[in-house]
Amino acid sequence: MNDVRFGLVGCGRVSTRHVDALVRHVPGARLSAVCDIVPERAQRYAAQLGIPAFSSAAAMYREAEIDVVDIATPSGDHYARAMEALRHGKHVVVEKPVALRPEHAEEMIGEAARRGLHLWVAHQNRYNRALARAHREIASGRLGRPVSGTVRVRWCRDQSYYDFDDWHGTWLMDGGVTSQQAIHHLDALLWCMGDIEHVDASCATRLVKMECEDLCVATLRFRSGALGIIEATTATRPSDIEASLSVLGEGGVIVLGGLAMNRIEHWDFADRRSYDATVKTDFFEFVPNAYGFGHDTLYQRVVASIRDGGPVEIPGDEGLRSIRLLHAIYASHERETRVRMQDHPASRKLGLPPVTVRASADDRRDVRAVAACLTNTVDGLDEDSGLVAGIIGELPSKTAKSPSIWNHALRRLAIDARFVAFDTAANRLGDLVKALRAWPGYVGGSVTVPYKVDIVPHLDGLTPAASAIGAVNTIFRRADGGLVGDNTDAAGAVAALTRPGDREAPFIPSLDGMRVLLVGAGGAGRAVSVALAGAIGPGSLTIASRAADHAVAVAALARDVNPRVTAAPLEDLDRLLGSADLLINCTSCGQAGVRADAGGRAFTLEPYSPLAPAAPVPAPRGQSDAETLRACLAAGAGEVERNNRESLARLLAAPPALRVFDIVYAPLETVLLRQARLSGHPVLNGKPMNIQQAVTAMFDVVLRRHFEARGLADETVRRAVYDAMRDVW
Repeated sequence: MNDVRFGLVGCGRVSTRHVDALVRHVPGARLSAVCDIVPERAQRYAAQLGIPAFSSAAAMYREAEIDVVDIATPSGDHYARAMEALRHGKHVVVEKPVALRPEHAEEMIGEAARRGLHLWVAHQNRYNRALARAHREIASGRLGRPVSGTVRVRWCRDQSYYDFDDWHGTWLMDGGVTSQQAIHHLDALLWCMGDIEHVDASCATRLVKMECEDLCVATLRFRSGALGIIEATTATRPSDIEASLSVLGEGGVIVLGGLAMNRIEHWDFADRRSYDATVKTDFFEFVPNAYGFGHDTLYQRVVASIRDGGPVEIPGDEGLRSIRLLHAIYASHERETRVRMQDHPASRKLGLPPVTVRASADDRRDVRAVAACLTNTVDGLDEDSGLVAGIIGELPSKTAKSPSIWNHALRRLAIDARFVAFDTAANRLGDLVKALRAWPGYVGGSVTVPYKVDIVPHLDGLTPAASAIGAVNTIFRRADGGLVGDNTDAAGAVAALTRPGDREAPFIPSLDGMRVLLVGAGGAGRAVSVALAGAIGPGSLTIASRAADHAVAVAALARDVNPRVTAAPLEDLDRLLGSADLLINCTSCGQAGVRADAGGRAFTLEPYSPLAPAAPVPAPRGQSDAETLRACLAAGAGEVERNNRESLARLLAAPPALRVFDIVYAPLETVLLRQARLSGHPVLNGKPMNIQQAVTAMFDVVLRRHFEARGLADETVRRAVYDAMRDVW
């Protein structure tokens, strides 16, 4: 029977265990070639073993006969090297951790499956005799209902360990004790105790100089209801003490110790059996270091899988489980809160290059000019605090979600920038744009009501998307300093309707053929109309607005995309609702907050529905927003009652199958959505649209060139932005 031919990529410190196993201890395995970007390392093995050495993996795949690629490079390099090998049609064994990012591990697993290849991860401690025996006993059910599981890794790694090379202890390539040393023990805990529900963790760097942690303590709740503890440190002095695993159940207790969970220290059960007396000696093995001897068995099983069709015992999926737990630990520490595993929390640091973008040292008068145009106060604008993006509107500091979700994503990605609210009055809008243009620290941001159209004349240009509809919801700074308007409303609306988002299934599987009634012909209405016109195919789109001429103009704009677009007066709502499949509110009716009329008096649109005339009665401002809202409601109670009564009557008369989408997201349930829900209609609020818009604005528009300049403009980072914004929304 032919030998299974291996090619080793990475000839550093850990490679000795792989080479020793393949050359001396695994019948049927043959090490055929070695590769390292440092040629001397590969040449050392080549001279010893009489095999070819390469400095390029691609060259090795072309010139050497290889069945399986063994990857022993630095942790942050596993993903790229594994994907390269898989795309060359090779099976892969990758050192732990399988990758530093869970999304990378998923890609590796998917690539292997698509190509019919195997992917193993070297969690070789599973083959330690003591751990394997303990797992078998636990899996048999002898421990009964689990109570707790505890891992302790108390090892010593002094400064020389981290100074030896330039990757250990870095967020980009390694991580700290949890990622580099304790990952085997996270795997063992999951293997023995099962899936985890939530994690609380705290990390610290105590005795060495590095980016990451040398101490981690985490508490866990397993899905079984059992609790767990992880204590991992490389700050034990002067030498290693233990790597232990304790599992307690209603029927007994197992404690493993030694340097590599290689010794059974406690084995006690309520139902005693004959083999209990000798199990400690029968399954003890001496290991000279933390690697143990598991690599030998690992490669024996790899050979059996390739030659005999045996099972893949530690596939990439198992590596992904420990990576998800690892990221939950780091994410809990970074967010300073408990995280749930079902949310797939991810570290904002591990496996991602740090991003630092500093504003130019500029005259602070530029910042003061910006502040002079605002009706709110933004603390710290004149400090050297990195780049600044912001949302321009009448009162975004009161109603906008953008600052919270942008800032959470910026923190998670370690980007030295922040997002603020720029409240401004209509008569200062042009001055604000001029001041922002002159301020080098401003990179762009968002535009909200009521300025999506009014801001256009003050900008230096528009993208085709914004130009087509004459409205802006995003601004970015060109390389020459000019401010350009873009519009992401369209992409956000279609994505919100047709992608799952927070739901298990999309709100609408497809817009093709839908009969859509859209209320509103302002900036958002224009953008959404054009996007819908391109998505409904043979369906129809009717645009209704209190300003009939605006509805006609928007319909004409959308008809350039699809001839099945018409305008209609609001008086026709009863007829239109009876024949529509989808109703979309693109007005600000129902939106939270207090506004000012031309005379400076206050009014609010929050208690109104767009399905009936809204004539809010202005009132004097009170000492607080609460007092002002109360005054507005008192003044306009009759109008609110009339509006709500007419709106509800229309919804009750509409077919129950009519779906209702309100792009307003503050509050999450507007008057329209509450009435629609109570009258039996499927409803969707503006939250998913807001998130999709924000991701597109940050990643694809405002900070795009900063991401590109640092090699971060890929789907992995885009997904990290989306996850961060969704998590905090």
